[in-house]
Amino acid sequence: MPHPPQQSSTRSPKRFPNQSANQSPSTAKLTSSPAPKPVLRRLLPPLALLLACLLAGAIWLPIDLHRRYLDASLENLAVDVIHELELSLREQADGLAIAGQVLARDANLQEALAAFDRPAALAQWGPLFASLKQRHQVTHFYLLGPDRLCLLRLHQPNRHSDVIARFTAREAERRGQSVAGIELGPLGSFTLRVVVPVHADGRLLGYVELGKEIEDVLNDLRYHLNVEIALLIDKIHLNREGWREGMHMLGRTADWDQFARQAPNFVSNPELLDRLTAPALEQADTQLPPVSKAPVTKGVRFQDQERGTWWSTRLPLRDATEARVGDLLVFRDISAEEARFYRLLGISLLIGLALLLMVVGLVILLLRRVDDQLLAQQRALHDSDQLLRDLARMVPGFLFQMEQLSDGRLAIPFASDGIRDIYALSPDDVRADAQPILTPIHPKDREAFLASIQASAKDLSLWQLDFRVLMRGKGLRWLRGLSRPEQLADGRVRWSGYITDISASKADEERLSVTNRQLAQAISRAEAANHAKSQFLANTSHEIRTPLNGVLGTLQLLGERDLDKDQRQLLETGLECGRTLLQLINDILDFSKINAGAFELRPSTFAPRELLHTICAVFALQAKPKNLRVEYSVSATVPVLVRTDAGRLRQILLNLIGNAVKFTDQGRIDIDLQAEPVAKTADSCQLVYTITDTGIGMDPAIIDRLFEPFTQADASDTRRHKGTGLGLSIVKRLLDRLGGDIQIDTKPNAGCRIRFTLPVGIIRPTSDMASSIARVSETTAATTDLNRPVTPRNNNLSLSILIAEDEPANRLVVDRLLTKVGHRATCVENGQQALDALAAGHFDLILMDVQMPELDGLEATRRIRTDPRATWPRDIPIIALTAHAMAQDADRFIAAGMTDFLPKPIDFAALKKLLARYTDR
Repeated sequence: MPHPPQQSSTRSPKRFPNQSANQSPSTAKLTSSPAPKPVLRRLLPPLALLLACLLAGAIWLPIDLHRRYLDASLENLAVDVIHELELSLREQADGLAIAGQVLARDANLQEALAAFDRPAALAQWGPLFASLKQRHQVTHFYLLGPDRLCLLRLHQPNRHSDVIARFTAREAERRGQSVAGIELGPLGSFTLRVVVPVHADGRLLGYVELGKEIEDVLNDLRYHLNVEIALLIDKIHLNREGWREGMHMLGRTADWDQFARQAPNFVSNPELLDRLTAPALEQADTQLPPVSKAPVTKGVRFQDQERGTWWSTRLPLRDATEARVGDLLVFRDISAEEARFYRLLGISLLIGLALLLMVVGLVILLLRRVDDQLLAQQRALHDSDQLLRDLARMVPGFLFQMEQLSDGRLAIPFASDGIRDIYALSPDDVRADAQPILTPIHPKDREAFLASIQASAKDLSLWQLDFRVLMRGKGLRWLRGLSRPEQLADGRVRWSGYITDISASKADEERLSVTNRQLAQAISRAEAANHAKSQFLANTSHEIRTPLNGVLGTLQLLGERDLDKDQRQLLETGLECGRTLLQLINDILDFSKINAGAFELRPSTFAPRELLHTICAVFALQAKPKNLRVEYSVSATVPVLVRTDAGRLRQILLNLIGNAVKFTDQGRIDIDLQAEPVAKTADSCQLVYTITDTGIGMDPAIIDRLFEPFTQADASDTRRHKGTGLGLSIVKRLLDRLGGDIQIDTKPNAGCRIRFTLPVGIIRPTSDMASSIARVSETTAATTDLNRPVTPRNNNLSLSILIAEDEPANRLVVDRLLTKVGHRATCVENGQQALDALAAGHFDLILMDVQMPELDGLEATRRIRTDPRATWPRDIPIIALTAHAMAQDADRFIAAGMTDFLPKPIDFAALKKLLARYTDR
């Protein structure tokens, strides 16, 4: 590969003042040639890198193997815990079962059950229960009738006559034999229970139930396996007050709010549970499969500054019904194993490092000997090549032979006298080194020149190139080189050809290029102006929407109050005017984006039936004041799922159905959806939407003009229906981009029929999607009648919501709207205050403005999602409130970590609908 041209004069064969007259050019060039770079210097950096990699590997690999071994042994420990726990519970259950069977055969107990004599049973068996409780930690003793009616609780004599519906009692009744199992009590106690039927003369007299807490089982497990244990019960199975009563009864102290989803029942070492952070606990929780009954032994490590390194795993705890009711946390101190390993690792590394240094010293010694041999060979080769170049003769004209030397440099052993006219050089100047003709090459052409030489040498292909040179006294000149390569016997490549001056022809090309550049600049300025226009519209939209949000929000708040008829009419007029202004802003923005080609299609998979149902349901409510019926039908040939830009299709349907509602005063509006096959493919089809109304219609002669911007069917000053005239223009341009078509059939006062087609891809539902699709179909079928009244859902759940908004009017409106629907709102003025409020309190949801002083909404969202010191949930829903209404703005918000997007002005109904989704969670 040729070296890039060098500016140093040491490679030129010209004589310098300090060169003697009798010194030959060959000698001068030889003495000025740079010495070859020693092998040691070339290999030292990669050798050092290799040693560093080996050292890093020597550290990392043992640590990784140690961790794997330790994880495997600890996972076996988790299996042992489960096995020992099951074995201990089985032994305890067998003991209780034997005691229960002995009691069941007792004649006095049989007589008490048969007579259902509570005083006699209490007097006779009370002392026995006290003995069992003291000697064997039996905490529960029940006598039940044949219908599971409680005759007597010996541990709570005052509670009786209730039906025992626990699983063990029901199973004993169903099986007719003894049943044992652990069950979660209403006070949060985890009890091992054994229920034994009592028979006499072949007749069921009742049941004896014995139970004991599993605390002593856990303590035996703790000392036997040298572990610490904590038992956590899911809060969904508990109530706070009952749990507190149970903990008090058992003499235990615990904090209900210590964990979000679980409450501690038994903790052998509370300090360890306090140091196991909530994120670590949640991490372990995510590894629990929701259905599997196998124990999960993937553990987590955590540091305790006072107690060292601990390992913890989380095992599912199931009751007698095999339902998961909580978790068993197992802790193991691994500080000693860790310390012993790192001590051995340090000793091994010191020994290995000493051996490695000895090997490196030996390698350096060998490389120095290789350097001496290579240097001698390099000098001999250089002397031989120099002698060959000195024997070359000059010929007239700039014909040349160029060679690529073994070190990658270029040399021209032969050049005609024509080189003087182009380069002002003699053939001797380039014989040893082509650098003098490489140096004048224009910097922008130098890389292309060298790359073309390299490609020609590699493929032995014809070398042809136009390039520029900067010559002293001549300025910029264009040269054209042409030569054919051949490979010599020693592997070198030699080119034979010519170089000529083509500056005149290139001047003509340059003038043409200038013209083209001027044209490109004009196009660029036009594109910049178009971008500036789009940015101006976006900024204008933001500035208009901000105060408009306050206006519409205030009007919507007033609409929630008791107003008389005139006040209500004035309020509705103001709302209608504001919504009309908002629609005007949206239409102008959409038209500007489509006209500039600045919007992108975003294909997605969706259900066309569900989309049409949702849109028609909205317009059915809007048409209700006019007593219009809005109905739709969907053919059975329409695929369940299709793929196209659902957002653009929604925009088309909203425009067309909205126009139908707008221009129809009485009658009905029907929407029909069909599917037509596309030739030669089974993976796509064409959706056909037909919208028919009984409205005022229009003159067929003006249909073609309706698709032009700002064109209306009735443009007179006395027209009844207002608008911008952009709706159908936007629809037409969207359909053109989507590959669809639209047709209008209408007559004055005879209604209107609009038919448009849209090509879509057909998506075959997978088995996982079948149930979801069925539910959607049932829901859609159940609500096909869009004109019947809808009973609103009563949702009394209240959210704690943080509002980050710098505009006082908007802040007031959103605060009042949320308060109106029963939510709790906290307002701040910028992103930094939002972070401070989030750190100080608990919130269910954040409404975040985008443009705010000090810290904007996007940066605040990023910090909420990524701050490692965060004390709040990082997945808290964040809804963007902004006057930026373009689709790319919404993508930018979602990319920053926001959950949803609500444009300004805020619509009260849209806000309530959005909040309802998070309230349902």
